Amino acid sequence: MACRLSAILNFGMLACLILPHPQHANAQRAKPWLVTTSGVALALSPNSVSVTLTTGTKASQTIRLVNPNGNSGLSNIGANIQSNQNWCGISGFDGSSFKVTIDATSLPPGTANASVTVQYNGNGSPFVTVSLAVRARVATPATPVASPSTPTSSLDQNSRRSKI
Repeated sequence: MACRLSAILNFGMLACLILPHPQHANAQRAKPWLVTTSGVALALSPNSVSVTLTTGTKASQTIRLVNPNGNSGLSNIGANIQSNQNWCGISGFDGSSFKVTIDATSLPPGTANASVTVQYNGNGSPFVTVSLAVRARVATPATPVASPSTPTSSLDQNSRRSKI
């Protein structure tokens, strides 16, 4: 009998549901399976970064590692954190948070996207790899507008004459 497997991974548990193929008339009912895994549930807060900045500037955002159930902070997490773009830097990971820095000195005006990956490194409790979407909207600096070269006066001709 052909079957489909549906799986959900959440909070260190893998829930599987084996579903019969819909084209089989004598298919049996769905059979649930629950597989418990060791590890932590991990999410990132905020779960994405979107900034607008001008060419030649930088912007930073601190990202916390949290438990998705209640958004409480996690600590002592062992992870490798990498960005897929050179202009999106990662620094300061302390087991509970890290900093994402967007460097627009090398970016042209427009929108640029990056992905930051937080992956278990073998230390502490394991977790499923989590990704962070990063979007940078880069604008050109405003061009100064020249002021008129001829000075203007608010005094009228009559106020300059002296009375005799």
